[in-house]
Amino acid sequence: MAKTKKSPKISVIVPCYNNGLFLKDCLDSLIFQTFEDAEFIIINDGSIDNSAEIINSYANNDSRIVFIDRENKGISYSLNEGIRKAKGEYLAFLDSDDFYNLIFLEKTYEAIIRNECDLVSVDYCEFTGSLEKNNFVSEIMPCADTGNYYKIINGQNKIALKFFNHRWRTLHRKSLIIDNEIFLNENITSCEDVAFFFETVLLSKSIIYINFTGVFHRKDNLNSITKNPEGMSKNFFEGQNFLADKLKERGFWDAQKEIFLERCCFNYSFALKNLPFDYHFKFILDCSAHINKLTENFTLELNKEKFLQPISFQKLVDLALMPLEYYGWWVSWFYKVTVIMSVFNSAEFLNETLNSLISQTLKEIEIIIIDDGSTDNSLEILKYFASFDRRIVIFEQENKGAGAARNKGIANAHGVYLSFLDADDYFYPTMLEDAYKKAHTHNADIVIFQTEKYDIATEKSEYMHYAFGNYGSYLPKKEVFNLTEVANNPFYSFQGVAWDKLFSRRFINKNFIRFQEQMVSNDAYFTYISLIKARRITTLPKILIRWIIRSGVSANANISRVNHNKFPTAQLNFIRCTYDEIVKYKSELAPYWTGFAVKALSWHFFDRIDFEEIAEQVFDELADGFLEYIGFFSLPNNHVPLFFKTQYLQLLRILDFKKGEFLQYKQSLIDEPIKSKSPISKIPGQKNCGKVFFLQDPNEVVGRHCCPLFSVRIEEKDWASIVLKVQFAYLPDNKKAVIDSYNFSAYLSIINGISKLNFLQTEWDLGFPMLMDNIIFTLNANIITFYGKYIKKFSSYEFRIQLLTGREISSTFIVDILSNGDMKGPMSPTPNNVKGSHNVVKNEYISKIEELTAKVEELSEKLKKGQ
Repeated sequence: MAKTKKSPKISVIVPCYNNGLFLKDCLDSLIFQTFEDAEFIIINDGSIDNSAEIINSYANNDSRIVFIDRENKGISYSLNEGIRKAKGEYLAFLDSDDFYNLIFLEKTYEAIIRNECDLVSVDYCEFTGSLEKNNFVSEIMPCADTGNYYKIINGQNKIALKFFNHRWRTLHRKSLIIDNEIFLNENITSCEDVAFFFETVLLSKSIIYINFTGVFHRKDNLNSITKNPEGMSKNFFEGQNFLADKLKERGFWDAQKEIFLERCCFNYSFALKNLPFDYHFKFILDCSAHINKLTENFTLELNKEKFLQPISFQKLVDLALMPLEYYGWWVSWFYKVTVIMSVFNSAEFLNETLNSLISQTLKEIEIIIIDDGSTDNSLEILKYFASFDRRIVIFEQENKGAGAARNKGIANAHGVYLSFLDADDYFYPTMLEDAYKKAHTHNADIVIFQTEKYDIATEKSEYMHYAFGNYGSYLPKKEVFNLTEVANNPFYSFQGVAWDKLFSRRFINKNFIRFQEQMVSNDAYFTYISLIKARRITTLPKILIRWIIRSGVSANANISRVNHNKFPTAQLNFIRCTYDEIVKYKSELAPYWTGFAVKALSWHFFDRIDFEEIAEQVFDELADGFLEYIGFFSLPNNHVPLFFKTQYLQLLRILDFKKGEFLQYKQSLIDEPIKSKSPISKIPGQKNCGKVFFLQDPNEVVGRHCCPLFSVRIEEKDWASIVLKVQFAYLPDNKKAVIDSYNFSAYLSIINGISKLNFLQTEWDLGFPMLMDNIIFTLNANIITFYGKYIKKFSSYEFRIQLLTGREISSTFIVDILSNGDMKGPMSPTPNNVKGSHNVVKNEYISKIEELTAKVEELSEKLKKGQ
């Protein structure tokens, strides 16, 4: 290493207090700087960790290091001591948990010499984590806006005070600081550099900003001063008053008081974001008193035209004159959504899950995480994330289950809305923002959005179409509704999970809705009672969350099944308690709940239970009055969807047996299986889309200009019916596509063994002539076949068939794709029994478009002729 000169060009001052964990990165970034003519003044401020040992080992190997080791006196004292001992012509500062870009000194020195400046500031990189642990997350923070890079700016130009350039990303001319006696207030230990910034900027004749990332600033240090709420709230106002006195002393007050107060407004927000919620109310009252103390007549003394941003003036007015109202605004603004997450032994998933949460585009959120007695290193990971994101609040409890954890979260939540998320899922970046906007726009009690399912083992994702509008239950066609407005059985319309919904906290607390505190099936009661009591429900047809299925991948993959076997009556408790609440609150919905219980009970009894002795325990409860209690005897037939008829009859048969007769019941299902007119089983691999591309010349298609696209074959059963939507797209050669949807519904009647399709609906959504005139179909017993007419070479049809009935899993139809891909050879003649799809009235909107198009074409022709 190069030897230290008597008068180095640059002195770098590094105060250190208990940063041994990060200190080597800091010191390495100094001794390996490409600019060597420097001294490094490292001040150990009474650290009780191994910081002194690390600094001493570096000092023994590099004579440029000046090591000062003393008792703890605070960061401001250390910085002042370093300034006074510095021998360099220029001063730089570095916090001991940060580190420099290795060309920081070279770049800033070159700029300050070439431009003869007092200050040079650079961009910096805020970061958490490390590259070694593969959890490095960073964001570049500019030192100026694009138009002000590489411009020399006078310090008293108010634009210079717009950019808060921290001491640790700025190279300073030492004479500026020494000659003007710019030192830090040694009585404060946080926000200590605000006055230093104002004084150095206002006293500078020339400042330059460089578009260069020179410093890496750590945000996940638990020992950081900004992580100490007591210190911040105690020293904050003393620091602001110190600055105000300095501005008055130096004669800057009258010219800069608006900019100073605007900076105060920014600092208030910064402090509030870093203080725990319990400090906010008193802190806002103190802010109000502070502003009024600084200005004798607040509204008359200030000139709002001098503010850099007009909104800052209004915020200060509100804060000074209406602190209670400001507090209410602040809470509703800063805590738009509270996310509540229960964590139990989720260490292997937490990094991905929490990164997707803290990266949400909606920043004004509170994240309450309850560690539910984890025995792995989940809590360690949570504390790491909380160390750099103040929005994260961690609670710990013994293992009581997600229900108890979420209730604890509700009790400590401050958000306008509540989101209950699982610790092993992935959240799309705009999830909370989109859901909040929908809720806020419609003043909703509940917003329900859509999800997708992703299986880690197969690496396949699947759209979860049953988020809402499930199993034949139809939602009203309006933005806001309540549960009684949903057609058929409303409980089949929504999932009983909380994580695909956003809830109004006021609504939840007003109705005192809480999760059941049991180890499994604890969120369905909360969800369905919320849906029952909500007056304003709205849906958001957008996938915002990825539900991760980890079958065969992790130790926690089958925890739900394990818990259902461990606590087999929890599901029954959820069904019974929900039934009781419905009977008390909205009794007309009770039979629908019993109909829904068919699904909930059959899923639990026939799918979740793995051991016969446990199944017997559940059977005994069902046979011993449970089914009668929830109204199985009087259940209307139409309250159970067709798909669940078999399960309903299997459960109903339990009423023929007594407690203790599980084996007899089981044998009865073998001897006399339940036969129900249930839908046919799912057709595996059935394709429901296709495309044809015409390559024939027009002279090749004379007399044979039809192409069969697909057939829909309805099962020949006397109960079969179908409701389909087919989306067609016609793509002409190098012209705009025409897209429309054809809706049709039909049922099958069989008379004397002859099948006949009876149509109830055949119409286009929009009615574009291009499709209406060229899509035709034929009927043959139980088969409908669609054809597309040839129009032009290098054109194509695309189609997609969608089932609209409630039978989401089973199907009463089969699709046969008749043509797919390039069409080169001869086509079919037009069938004799063809029926046109144009037997509907044109959509009024399309008619207007056609009329306007005709007028445009007419005008175009006149222009061509010079008329």
